[in-house]
Amino acid sequence: MKYAFITQHQQRFSVIRMCHLLDVSTSAYYEWRKRPESPRRLEDQRLAESVKQSHVRSRMTYGARRIRKELLETG
Repeated sequence: MKYAFITQHQQRFSVIRMCHLLDVSTSAYYEWRKRPESPRRLEDQRLAESVKQSHVRSRMTYGARRIRKELLETG
């Protein structure tokens, strides 16, 4: 969470200063940036996109139960 914050705000603030203020090492931050996305994170992103698409297709009327049912039906 801290690393994502640093990435989002690096255009506005110094990475070194943010790392210091958030009490993380700069080397750990840069190592985190090099690391590839985990399979779990990729699957979560794919699922979130499917939920959004289902919601849009329903003209934003489906709730969690209907979206879950639709996703289970489509696999």
